[in-house]
Formats: sequence, C-alpha cells, structure tokens
Amino acid sequence: MSKSIEVSSKTKKVFIKGGIYVSVCVVLYLFSLVIDSTIVEYISLMLLAGTFLPMPADTYVLFISGDIDPIVIGVVGGIVNAVAIIFEKYWLKDVMKFGALEKFSVFFSNSKFTKYMNKGMFLSLLISGFSFFPHEPFRLVAVVKNYNDFKYFMATFLGRGFRYYLLAIFGDEIRKYDMLGLVLFLSLLGFFWGVFKMARKKSNEDS
Repeated sequence: MSKSIEVSSKTKKVFIKGGIYVSVCVVLYLFSLVIDSTIVEYISLMLLAGTFLPMPADTYVLFISGDIDPIVIGVVGGIVNAVAIIFEKYWLKDVMKFGALEKFSVFFSNSKFTKYMNKGMFLSLLISGFSFFPHEPFRLVAVVKNYNDFKYFMATFLGRGFRYYLLAIFGDEIRKYDMLGLVLFLSLLGFFWGVFKMARKKSNEDS
C-alpha cells in the first residue's frame, strides 16, 4: 500500500513539474500576443522546442528571420534551448525512476553507444546540436549519465545557437528571391514526415 502511495506521489510530482513548465510557456506566448513581441513569442516557443516535444523550430526561425537580427536569434535561441534541456534533464530523471523506464535507464547506461559517448560527450552534444544529426539520442545519454550541467548548457548553447544563427541568415537571403514560402513549406513537410516516421516506427514496435 505504501509503495502504491509512493508511486502515486512520484507520478503527481512529474505531472506537476511538466504542467508548470508548459503553463509558463503558454503564458509567455499569450503575453507575446498581447504586447505584439516577436522576441517573446520566440522565447516561448523555443522553451518547448528545446525539449523532446516535436516542434518545427527550424521552420519558425526561417519565418522570423526578417523580423529579428540573426545574431539575436542565435544567442537567444541558444540560451533558451540550453535552459530547456537543463529542465528536461531533471524532469526525465524523475520519469526514469518508474519501473520499466528505470530498467531501460540502466540498460541504456551500459550500452556501447553510451560508453562511446562518454569519451567525447561535449563534442557529441555540440555537433548534434548544430548539425542535422538526431540530437535526442545524445541528450538521452547526457540525462542517463548525469552529465555536468554547465558543460551540457554550453554545448547546447553553442550548437543550437550557431545553428539558428545560420538559419536566420539563410532566411534573410531567400527572402530576397521571394522563396521563403516555398522553403517554409518544404521545411514543414520534412518536419511532419519525420514525425510520421517516428510514430509509425513506434506503432510497429508496439505491435
């Protein structure tokens, strides 16, 4: 009985933490609409995009590239993403304390991929944050191995910040040729195709 109460308490704590975080993002977004601020809207969306939630962050950066200086987009995007992954790290650590997930955490911690990552964690996080390689597996290793918060923050800030800076410059350039609409469409198409493939893979694994 006491074990059941303990699990219930842990579950509530996880949902409360996640709920508060999402609520802050929603309030920030609504506030950005009230004051008509693109930068506040950017911050609110990046706080969500910096987590495991599937958000078309790259597409949004291209969309606002003409409204905000590329350097500001890069610096703010990098900082906000870094804040988001630090919250995500501690939230996921709570989630991984549950039954099967705890076993998965132990298994993943001892995998060859994780052991290889330990040799160059900072560089792996930096490159995956900047490039178009999937960032999630590397972030999961950082969570499981309880990677140093400051190093994790800096790797994300530099990787994501530089990525969004270059995307903003690219967005500025394609505006000159009236191709932003086409690029945004292709970007969204690629994003939703990726989400569809992930959902389909998960469905096949479950069956």
